[in-house]
Amino acid sequence: MINAEFPRGIVDGIWSTHAEQDDGDHELQADRLILSGLLLMCSCAPIGSREVESVIEASDRLLAEHRLEPLAVGGFHYGHAVFNYQQGDLAAALGDARRVSGFADACPSAALSAKIVEGATLFARGDLQESEAVLASAQRAAQRDFTGHESPELICNAFSAEASLEANRVTLAGRRAPTVAQLAGVGAWLDVYASAVDVRVELAFREGPSDRALKILEDAWTFARSRHLATFVRWLAAVRVSALVRVGKAHEAAEVWREEGLPADVAALADLECQAGGRWRPSAAHGCGCWSRRKGTVRRSRLHVRTPREPATLVWCGRRAGQRRWPCMPHGWRGTW
Repeated sequence: MINAEFPRGIVDGIWSTHAEQDDGDHELQADRLILSGLLLMCSCAPIGSREVESVIEASDRLLAEHRLEPLAVGGFHYGHAVFNYQQGDLAAALGDARRVSGFADACPSAALSAKIVEGATLFARGDLQESEAVLASAQRAAQRDFTGHESPELICNAFSAEASLEANRVTLAGRRAPTVAQLAGVGAWLDVYASAVDVRVELAFREGPSDRALKILEDAWTFARSRHLATFVRWLAAVRVSALVRVGKAHEAAEVWREEGLPADVAALADLECQAGGRWRPSAAHGCGCWSRRKGTVRRSRLHVRTPREPATLVWCGRRAGQRRWPCMPHGWRGTW
């Protein structure tokens, strides 16, 4: 299993190797790219970074120019499915995830992981029932074919819990949602962590004192910072703002917003690449956090968005305000309010 805790230099070193050393062995190049992609994914690297873009471009080139082993082709399609899901291109993500099934004999692990991404993508697209059916199928396959391996089952549980909560099956969501500590050693990536934390925080708010919800966020924050998972830290910052406003701690929320350098105006909020590394989920969280600061009447803060009725604000906060959604925010996304 891939643990989230590893020196970022390892990723950079592998990237440099496959970027600068062309030994003509296309299968070896494919192996390097797949390993680089996995490490970048598990380090929650920004999808607009030089390293990620290089891996995607190089894998596209290899797929187009060479006849690769089925294992490599399936691995590339899985990586592309995750990449497209994270940037909000759900149609492409769904297509890539489903292509991996054709290589299941060569790469059963990638095929199962892609099935989980398919379920998560369907949920993000708003197809709740189909999402639950796909995730349930993946869960059965994980229990049947990967006995003793926690990774696929825990990752599937994170997305299944999110779907269960959306369907108002609260007890089931609570049983399924893994902790950040459980996910730390199983190759989880940003959206897996975010789904699990989102569910656990929302359930904590519903079930009792707000201190428990804030403690969950604090523990996740400590973990993410200790592992240098920058985009996860940024997502947590925005969710912490929403949570603090929710419990009446508006000024503390403003302090978190300022300390983490989250967008201070509409123009910065709309800069998806800058604020969220190109990902839709952190982008949505930033928008919700911004709306929450307004809801908490943080009007005295210098970070207050002065023009809350501008189109950009309505787009970002549309799910809550009854207006439009940001184009990259998939239908069906449910943030922690």
